[in-house]
Order: sequence, then C-alpha cells, then structure tokens
Amino acid sequence: SSPNGFIIEERLKVAESLLRNPRLSIKEAYLASGFNSFSYFSRIFKKKKNVSPSEYKNQINFSF
Repeated sequence: SSPNGFIIEERLKVAESLLRNPRLSIKEAYLASGFNSFSYFSRIFKKKKNVSPSEYKNQINFSF
C-alpha cells in the first residue's frame, strides 16, 4: 500500500474511535482525524466499512 494509503488507514482508525464517542458529531470526528471533506471521508469510510459514518455511529452507540 502507498504511503498515502497508509495515512488514510491511520486517519480512518482515528475517525472510527472518535465516532464511538456519542458526544462528538461526525463533523468533529472527520475534521479531528485529518479529513477536510465530508464527501471524501464518507466515501472512503463506506468503502472500508461497508456502512456510512452515520450508520456506523448509530450501530456503535445503540449496541449496548
């Protein structure tokens, strides 16, 4: 994987952990993890996780 691919992977990991925090918005999560475009973040996230960031957030925060 390319250096850029590695960076994106790392940013996605950060975003994922931030999305688990019910007090953070999706916007706060993707900006804090280094993405500056929601549509780009959403597309990459969905490709990796097979769910959108909001679906992921809902699943995590309602799964206990």
